[in-house]
Amino acid sequence: MNYVKPLNLFKQVMKIKVGKPSESRRLLCLDVRDDCVCLAVSDRDNKTAMPLRTLTRDKSDVFVMSESFQSLVYEHNLSGFVVGLPYIRDNNDEKAKLLLNEVYENGTPHFQNILNGINYTIWDNSLSLKLSEMQMQVEYVTKEKVEMVLKHMNLHHLNAETIMDHYAVVGMLRNYLDYCSEACRGEEKLEATEKEEVPN
Repeated sequence: MNYVKPLNLFKQVMKIKVGKPSESRRLLCLDVRDDCVCLAVSDRDNKTAMPLRTLTRDKSDVFVMSESFQSLVYEHNLSGFVVGLPYIRDNNDEKAKLLLNEVYENGTPHFQNILNGINYTIWDNSLSLKLSEMQMQVEYVTKEKVEMVLKHMNLHHLNAETIMDHYAVVGMLRNYLDYCSEACRGEEKLEATEKEEVPN
């Protein structure tokens, strides 16, 4: 696995031709914590994000984590990994690099060969602060509504925390997809403008 810049990963993945159901541009987003890894996955066209699952980190048995990632890569035909950094950081990028290295080192030779063709990036979620004020207001209100609904559902606190963790990692991936899509559209508009200005 090689690191590439956030926008470059998006561009690489979007160049993949999707025809057959087995072909995919899906990206997996990781929110790496000390005790778990929260996961979200994109749709085939990288327009939306949805929660996937939370994997418990058992440092005494790293093979379990590697096997879990192997299953996810096969099941969703993943094309790249997005490591999300929260607004409040706690060496999450280093934790993620160690995790990905463990997944690779403890995978089967066949799985390692597959991972060699999959790149990853590190997404700084604070970049989403550059989104429009309206988008930020919508995200804040949505989070408040989710928390309010969970509070009135009287769920066990662990279930409520899991739902909020899923909301957080989905938000990271959605912000990444929106940011990259907007950047690509901006580049396309600039190229089109430059072509129009070229004299015949």
